[in-house]
Amino acid sequence: MSPEPGSNQRSASPASSGRSSPVNRPSRARLEDVLYKKDKSYRRYASGIERALSLFDTALQEWADYISFLGRLLKALQAHPSTVAVVPHKATVAKRLAQCLNPSLPSGVHQKALEVYGYIFSLIGRDTLSRDLPLYFPGLSSTLSFASLSVRPAFLSLLESHLLQLDPNALHPALKAIILTLLPGLEEETSDDFERTLGILDGFRAAISSPVRREKTSLSDDSGDAFFWQCFFLASITSPSRRQGALAFLNRKLPKLGSTPANAATKKKTAHGEELNGHDTNSIASKAVVSPEPGLLIRCLAAGLSDEQILIQRGFLDLLVTHLPLNSPVLHQNVTPEDLERLVAAAAGVVARRDMSLNRRLWTWLLGPENISAGDEEALLGASQSPDANGSLPLNERVGSVRSQYFSQYGLQPLVHSIHNMVKRDASSSTERARPFRICLSLMDRWEVGGLLVPEIFMPAIENVRQYKEIASSTEEFNEVLRSASVFFDGVESGLIWGELVGVIASALSDEESSPQSRLDKLLLVQFVITHFNVREEEMLIIHMPMVALALLVMIRQTDSRERMKPGNFSQRILSLSLAIAHDLTEMIPERAFLMESSAAGSVPLGRQGHEWTLSNSEILGSIREFYVNDQGNLDASSPPFSTRDVVELLLREVASLLCQELRSQSAFVTIDVRTKLMISLLRKAPRGNAFNSTALLSSFHQVLDAHSGSSRRDESFAVFSAITGALTAFPSSDKVHLYFSATQISELIPKLVRQAWVHLSPAHPKYHVETVRCLWQLQSVSPLNRDIEASISTLMVENYTEGNTSAMASDAGRRFSVLWTHSVQSQDKALQILQSSDGSAQNGKATTTISSYETMLTRPMFLLLDTLAEEGTELFPFVKEWLQTLPSVDKVLNILALKVQAFEVQQAILTTNTMTDEASDFCDPIEYTDVEEQYYYFQTLSNILKWSSSSTWASLANQKASEMSGEEQGSGKGAISLQVFFVRACMRILDTSFATTDSGFLYLASRLRCSALSVLQQILLGPYPMQLEGLDLENVLIDKLIACISRSYEELKDSFRGGHSEREVAPESTIVALLNGLEHTLAGAHDRLISEEYKRQGTKSPDQPQGFFGNLVSGVINAETHQTRSATANNRLTVLLSFQDSVGICFTIWSWGGYGSINASQDAASAASFNYISLRVRNRARRILEHLFSAEALECLEALGVLWRNAMVAKGSSQAASVFDLLHVLDGSRPKNTIPAIFDAIYSRTNPSVLDSSRKSTLTSDLTEVDIMAFLVQYAQSLEDDTMDEIWTDCMTFLRDVLANPFPHRQILPKLLEFTAILGEKADNTNFGEQRKLRRELADLFVRLLTATFTTKPMGFSQEGPTPALHEKAQLDGEQPGQSLDSYQLVKSDDITTILTSIVPKLPQVILEHDRIVAAISTISTNVIVPTFRSRSFPDNVTKNILDLLYQLARIPDAAKTWRRDIAEAFNDARFFSFPLSLVQGNWLPLLRQWALSDKDRMPELLSRLSAPTTAGIMFGVGASSARLEADRRTQLNLRRIALLVLAATEDNFVANLSSLQEKLVELMAATAATSPSSATRAEIFLVVRSLVLKVSPIHLAPLWPIITSELQAALSSIVPDTTNSATDVYNNISIFQACKLLDTLLTIAPDEFQLHEWLFVTDTIDAVYRPPGFSPIALVDELAEELGSSSITPTAGINSPRHTPAPSTSFPGFSSPTANAKSTGRRPLLHLSRVPPKIKREDLVAQILRPFFSQLSIWAFESVYGMGAPEREVCVQGLLADLCDEGTIVG
Repeated sequence: MSPEPGSNQRSASPASSGRSSPVNRPSRARLEDVLYKKDKSYRRYASGIERALSLFDTALQEWADYISFLGRLLKALQAHPSTVAVVPHKATVAKRLAQCLNPSLPSGVHQKALEVYGYIFSLIGRDTLSRDLPLYFPGLSSTLSFASLSVRPAFLSLLESHLLQLDPNALHPALKAIILTLLPGLEEETSDDFERTLGILDGFRAAISSPVRREKTSLSDDSGDAFFWQCFFLASITSPSRRQGALAFLNRKLPKLGSTPANAATKKKTAHGEELNGHDTNSIASKAVVSPEPGLLIRCLAAGLSDEQILIQRGFLDLLVTHLPLNSPVLHQNVTPEDLERLVAAAAGVVARRDMSLNRRLWTWLLGPENISAGDEEALLGASQSPDANGSLPLNERVGSVRSQYFSQYGLQPLVHSIHNMVKRDASSSTERARPFRICLSLMDRWEVGGLLVPEIFMPAIENVRQYKEIASSTEEFNEVLRSASVFFDGVESGLIWGELVGVIASALSDEESSPQSRLDKLLLVQFVITHFNVREEEMLIIHMPMVALALLVMIRQTDSRERMKPGNFSQRILSLSLAIAHDLTEMIPERAFLMESSAAGSVPLGRQGHEWTLSNSEILGSIREFYVNDQGNLDASSPPFSTRDVVELLLREVASLLCQELRSQSAFVTIDVRTKLMISLLRKAPRGNAFNSTALLSSFHQVLDAHSGSSRRDESFAVFSAITGALTAFPSSDKVHLYFSATQISELIPKLVRQAWVHLSPAHPKYHVETVRCLWQLQSVSPLNRDIEASISTLMVENYTEGNTSAMASDAGRRFSVLWTHSVQSQDKALQILQSSDGSAQNGKATTTISSYETMLTRPMFLLLDTLAEEGTELFPFVKEWLQTLPSVDKVLNILALKVQAFEVQQAILTTNTMTDEASDFCDPIEYTDVEEQYYYFQTLSNILKWSSSSTWASLANQKASEMSGEEQGSGKGAISLQVFFVRACMRILDTSFATTDSGFLYLASRLRCSALSVLQQILLGPYPMQLEGLDLENVLIDKLIACISRSYEELKDSFRGGHSEREVAPESTIVALLNGLEHTLAGAHDRLISEEYKRQGTKSPDQPQGFFGNLVSGVINAETHQTRSATANNRLTVLLSFQDSVGICFTIWSWGGYGSINASQDAASAASFNYISLRVRNRARRILEHLFSAEALECLEALGVLWRNAMVAKGSSQAASVFDLLHVLDGSRPKNTIPAIFDAIYSRTNPSVLDSSRKSTLTSDLTEVDIMAFLVQYAQSLEDDTMDEIWTDCMTFLRDVLANPFPHRQILPKLLEFTAILGEKADNTNFGEQRKLRRELADLFVRLLTATFTTKPMGFSQEGPTPALHEKAQLDGEQPGQSLDSYQLVKSDDITTILTSIVPKLPQVILEHDRIVAAISTISTNVIVPTFRSRSFPDNVTKNILDLLYQLARIPDAAKTWRRDIAEAFNDARFFSFPLSLVQGNWLPLLRQWALSDKDRMPELLSRLSAPTTAGIMFGVGASSARLEADRRTQLNLRRIALLVLAATEDNFVANLSSLQEKLVELMAATAATSPSSATRAEIFLVVRSLVLKVSPIHLAPLWPIITSELQAALSSIVPDTTNSATDVYNNISIFQACKLLDTLLTIAPDEFQLHEWLFVTDTIDAVYRPPGFSPIALVDELAEELGSSSITPTAGINSPRHTPAPSTSFPGFSSPTANAKSTGRRPLLHLSRVPPKIKREDLVAQILRPFFSQLSIWAFESVYGMGAPEREVCVQGLLADLCDEGTIVG
């Protein structure tokens, strides 16, 4: 833009306020007629002209008639008196001649019209033609765009002979239109008329710049050329269809604006004696191109570079290369940086075409020519390299360096800024978001460009992708952008990527001045790159990732203590996120990266002292920074700063230091987990021999374990325990661990670790049970044969037995061990895998088994616990007994005992023989005292176990094979004996053994051993007997308290797994399971008792009747109910069923734990394994109880689930509601064949209970209605698999037939039954079962009957009278909330027939197979829903969105075209149609009307036939005449609005075939006056129709309408100024004038190509709109009106020298909108799109409030819109038009 606009800005006041009216006013024509009125010859001459003009309206049928008309007109003109040089009725003559230049007419008509034009121009002379140019030229302006070869010469001759001779001041306002007129002649450079057209256009430039004009206007020498170029640029910007001709003219006439070599600079003088520099940019011609507004040149070039045609883009690139190189002073001195960025962005955008011819020209422009002069080369390279260095370079490298410096100096910053602007642009579409990445990827093809560009835009571009992920409307859109960004990412050098990431990390961790959120965002960006882009290339994995991970760890270590001291949560989040990134990097680094040996030639030498690395953190960061900053991480330029070995050692050092730092910090250990994982990841991948100093780490371990030995902060304690265990067990083998930690050091740590683990095994704190046990087994795997852990556990148990409160502490120790045992069993396979992998292979083949792994850690503690079985009085005894009886893994206990017994030599013979022999009985080896004592201990323990055993214990004894505990005889077939046989044989062996000794103590011990063996043998032989419970009568069962206890225990357990630090003791899951067992037994007893009472009066039950709770009970378990009085029994039944329902609720809540709801959002991730185990256990138990409940009382339980589902829907808990159906699908007793009949019974119980047997009736204990149950049934049916249809089909058909037999009781659920039936049809259609035609016909018949019954029992008529539904709908559509919004359940439950039918209609072809029946069903829907609604007295208030949605769905079925078209026509032709809310019209009626217009081609002709021509014949006088006229006006207005709405709703160019008929009707109505019928009150609707045509018809088809439109607009706007001689004042009322202004506003916004030829008639479309020349007098009608109405023109603050170019209106009025009123909008929208005019407004108020500010701003706004280069927002224009169409206040009457 021009930095110094000078005095050419628009004045703050009108240039003239007292001059005459515009020359093209009708009043001026009448004044001319008055001058000749007394001349008789003139009157005869004028009469002849009038008669000739009348032929146009009456005699034109064929194209020959046009030639005849033109001939008659020419003869009439030739008959002019010699003293008369005027044309009577010149406005009409000009209009008719313009209509004769219709592109659809043959060239002969065009030639004849040009002949008439030529005669008129010769007749009126140069001066009159200059004055009447706005009258004649618009009709000629479009000729060259369609003229044939025979017409073009005549047209060009006309321009040469007449227009070129006109006064330059007359040509000045029309110059842009003249340029647009001639540009089509320049499109073909090889045509015969090209040079002639080029000469004519150049002649107009010379005419504008003529000395005569400069003398008259006091302009400078270059002002004429400048004005021409500014108009030319505007023409090229606004008219893409004429851009090819503009390019041809620019190639030949645009001055070259490039720089001149330094040695050629000279001094020149202008004609005025001013000294000028010799550069082209300072010459007169060059100045003319860039003044007064250089931004237009940039926008012209940018528009050409963005053209859709590749040839035009190529031409404009050539233009840049030859006329405006990148180093041109114009681009760096005259043009603002923003405009230069716009030009560079447009040029760079051509690479998206992927065309080599475009790219080649772009590289030439960006990099400069290849043959740069010596002076320029020295200037470019002088600053960066010495001459000697340059001379030593090879020629190709020197040229490449020169071109790179050229781009860096002139184009880099504009290109970087333009790409930044593209990236930051808030584009809504994913395509626009992805465009910058595609451009950058193509620019990277040239290293001179990409090498400098990518470092500047890489991170901002990636950050934009991350931000877009948060705001993207869908995952697909984000993925599209991500794909483009990934391709760009893959094209960037690895070193550059990681160098940028290092810089971002350093900024996030070291820049303390930045806000915490900014630092956090930077780290999130790094994490986004790592997780979303391809960072797994070999160079990245081997070189850059270890280096960046090292730098990150060093920076974390430096900032760790500093961040801890800062308050707030951000510092902790920053530290945690940085550690997480470091962990992600180390996880991605492959092991081979640490095994590869690499040399680092320039690496920093590392100082070593033993295994300690003394290199400081600052030295490490300095070396890495130098590698990435100076060398950009390029391995070809330099070697990495550290070798592979150095990186490994430094990483291990930093990780160990970070872990020690966290352990010694005495903080909350929030990040200790990720620090430990870092160490684990590195230790597993580091090669053998790479050691680090472990002394400090071990010291930290001991210190923190001692500090937390008695800590009550369990979360922190477990974090420490888990971290240390993970560090010790991170090694892939037990051999490698000793490279870092000795066996002695590990043994010293184990007691402290086990003591920590013992704390977390408390049953009252189940949060970390699974994790703790897993850590212990991992610790055991470090030394598989070491028993330190077993010893430590035993020590802790013994301490609890002997210290303080012995009973309580011993009981607690036993419970802790039971937790350890239980979870060890759960993870035995994994523990075995860890054990075997630690040694590489199983020792001794298969000898290393699960049992041996248990033996190493659990054997001694297990025996300590079992010892309690001999002490019945202790507190621990009942627990151990219960634990043993319910232990699922009791076989493991027995196996360990068997192993101990087998270990004795005296028992080895038992396994080697299958039968007892005499030799065995005589076997008597010496046995030590201790051996007998141990044997006695084990057999006594076994006796105690059997004494308190359960059925599972006996089952394990009988089923478990003795050979399974050892691998010695597997596969041999021997030893396959059960444990029971094994122990019997062991007992027999002991009994048969004789002890040869006289030691009384030994013999006593042997005797006790035999007694214990006999005891074991006796218990085994007697076998288990079940405990009989028949005598237990459990009365007074407290169901409520039991359920409350279950609920409380469940909630406490659930809360313990949520995030936070909860130290409260809770009941373990075993407690809940036990409570659930009690609940189940209680309910079973109560239900059995209830059944017994109900059948006592009926006598003995038959064999097929149910026998108890766990029998085969289904819905209908009670086959008959007594008819006698059963009040007490009924009360008991009610109590039990209520208990059932409460039990269903609590069991469902437990079952849904962990799988649904929001619990997972707050769950502590550290205890995920324990949570999964416990939740799965209690869920399974709850599910089994639910199965038993359903088997007993299916109907009541189903209703209980229905209540839960309804409550979840009301609470908007869709996930919990869905879990109800998931539960039904997994329960064995609730299969669809059982559930569907139960639901039907529930419905019958509420609608027609008399048809049910008493056994099938519901007790109605729930508050569910039949509508609730029906909604539940619909949702349940939708959740079923398609294949279940064959199971439920018969029941469903029976139910539907029963309902149709008596539909009245079911009238409330009939609409939902329709939906249910449609679901059945849809699902059956997807299966082979649905191929049975008979079944489908039956369903179709039931559906049709059900549809009829629905409308019979519940007609629509009663709801169609009141306005409430539509008002409510309108309030919702307008964004208001008249009441509480409907929740999701109300929508599901809704029995609104229209909503249901809307969902059903698309499925009709699947439900009803026959064509005729589909048509009949649609006809039924239309007759009962649509027709009553549209014919209601409350229409259109009763029409809701649901009704129109239903109608739209009907319109999408081809078979129903006749029905729905009739319905739409009936509503559309209703006089009240335009009373619909705007949102309803736009959202629903437009799609309907579009469908209607596409299917019925006769709609437009039928509407046009309703329009009658204005007439005065037969009009009565008085009141009757006025009423008749008003009725005609109203009818015409409504029909015109219907036409406009139909055009707007249809697809583009849908009514082109009807355009000529529409034109005829519009022309007829334009002849209406205030006295005709219809009157001129319909003018506003005519403008509305024209607006719809402009929006929905291609400009090429509107060519015949432009003369009519422009003349009508001129007449309407001219009527604003009071004029006693102007009859048009009465023709155009306020509404008509306002709609004319809106039409002009829309035309300027859309800017059709043909209208731009007429635009200058209404607004100043040149640079004069902003830069007013001295003495400027506007010729544009709007500007003249603004002056005559006394408006003060708005003065731009600085012309258009500010980058905003959006001057705000000085006068505020309703609806005024600036070109960029919407901050997020970059498009053009009309100024008046929000404004409305009250029907009764006075003309003065209209002018003051709306028209005056509108006229004063319109020219400036039009120029600013073009300058902003925004696309027109058609949707805004459509919304404005719809608002005017639906404004009933503007309709007469």
